[in-house]
Amino acid sequence: MGKDSEGRVPDAKPDHENPAFWRRWVRSLKKWGPLLWFHKRLKKLHEQLEQSPLLVASLWAITGALVAFGVLWILIGFVMHGFWTWGLGPGDTTRADAVRTVLTMIAGVGGIIYLTIAYRRQRGVEASDFMNRLENAARQLGSSDPMVQYAGIYALEALADENATERKQLCVDVLCAYLRLPYQGNGRPTLLKEVVEKHAWTDGRRNVEEIRTHQLRPADKEVRLTIIRTISRHLQDDASKTWSGLDLDFTGAVIDGGDFSGAVFSGGKVSFSGAKFSGGKVSFSGAKFSGGQVNFDGAEFLGGKVTFFGAQFSDGEVTFFGVRFSGGEVSFSEVQFCGGEVSFGRAKFFGGKVSFGYAEFSGGKVTLNGAEFFGGKVSFGRARFSEEAEVSFGRAKFSGGEVPFSGAKFIGGEVSFFGAKFSDGDVDLSDAKFSGGHVDFRKPAAWDAPPRVPWDDGQPPVNVLPDQWPPTVWIPKE
Repeated sequence: MGKDSEGRVPDAKPDHENPAFWRRWVRSLKKWGPLLWFHKRLKKLHEQLEQSPLLVASLWAITGALVAFGVLWILIGFVMHGFWTWGLGPGDTTRADAVRTVLTMIAGVGGIIYLTIAYRRQRGVEASDFMNRLENAARQLGSSDPMVQYAGIYALEALADENATERKQLCVDVLCAYLRLPYQGNGRPTLLKEVVEKHAWTDGRRNVEEIRTHQLRPADKEVRLTIIRTISRHLQDDASKTWSGLDLDFTGAVIDGGDFSGAVFSGGKVSFSGAKFSGGKVSFSGAKFSGGQVNFDGAEFLGGKVTFFGAQFSDGEVTFFGVRFSGGEVSFSEVQFCGGEVSFGRAKFFGGKVSFGYAEFSGGKVTLNGAEFFGGKVSFGRARFSEEAEVSFGRAKFSGGEVPFSGAKFIGGEVSFFGAKFSDGDVDLSDAKFSGGHVDFRKPAAWDAPPRVPWDDGQPPVNVLPDQWPPTVWIPKE
């Protein structure tokens, strides 16, 4: 077979598909096996040294001292034996002066080495002191005495503000962990220890009875509210010691009150996943979601009032995936959706009141894909859909309750109800204004209870799809 100008065989298989290539590779691996073993040992040693910074500093200091001592010893030998006169004239200096200068240099190098080791030792002492203070503060927070618990909260706050990000995160983690402890909500006392009920049974010939006692935290709600206030205070724009950008983990917490008004979520990961908002008032009014990830996935809004009034979603990702609204009031009134991505995918609206009144959808992406509207009232009254907004109700299920769009304005962006299922309930767009953008109602999965719209059959506005009304129901093939 011929070769091309570069000596390659046309249409030859690439190396990774050539068995001969792999055989040569295996032989070379056996040949260089000792080097691979040596490389692995060096890598393991490197990993061990990374875990001992003080040891690394000491080794560098000792190595530097040995090198400096060797060099200076050679210089002293040159001077003492007259091999090097330092470029000076006979009357300029003496050998004793030269030796004195060299010894001074040695002392200087030794001082630097000592300071390096002392610095590393001091860092080790500081790390140990930090962990001791963290442990003591956490022990105070876990006390059954409310006053001792308050002291623990403020001790953790002070410790966080005195340290850099990594240690600051540990302090915040402890505060968040307390909020994740079992809690009955609504101000009822919370168990300090695990609950074990009274058990009685027959064990062969005898009756067995086991009883365990527990303590109560009588002021647990106030302790929890204090923790939330402490965290929120450090998330404000004007906070002198900011905690914005840190991870905040409220996963599964029971929250029956708290104020996050004006908080800035600008980085890190914030999780309310699986949290239960069971009563009281929780406020995110004026909060700014401008980066990072904020997660409300699977949260339950069971009662009380939760408000995001005037909040701003401008960047990052905020998800309410699978959230259940079954009671109370949740307000997104006058919220600005101007960037980033906000998802209510597969959210379930069973009851209560949820309001997006006067909300501004002007940018970013807001999705309610697969959301289910079974009951209660979800209002988009006076909402404004404009500019570069992307809002999707794709495949949403409207099978109960009220969903009014009274006075809503569709003047830009894209709003989609593509594939939605209108089978029951009252979706009212009769007072909405359609003057721009695109609104898509194509291929609904059901049209038994069609949305009320401000036009006659067959005459939708030019920015509404499909061209002919009502849309044709689309049933996907199984």
